[in-house]
Amino acid sequence: MSKRIKYVYLQPGQVPPQAKPQPKHKQPAPAQQPKPQKPPVMDGLAWVMLLAVTALWAWGAMS
Repeated sequence: MSKRIKYVYLQPGQVPPQAKPQPKHKQPAPAQQPKPQKPPVMDGLAWVMLLAVTALWAWGAMS
């Protein structure tokens, strides 16, 4: 159990290095500059809104 685990933190849209090995006879494509992406805030907002609507619905159903 002396195997070490290597963690690779990827940005959205990046591919892990071992997932796509580059063939040796081809030259690697020039890296494109991705636009800076904002973190998905709407995901959290959507969950909060869904929970709020569910809570209001349950409260209205009980009264």
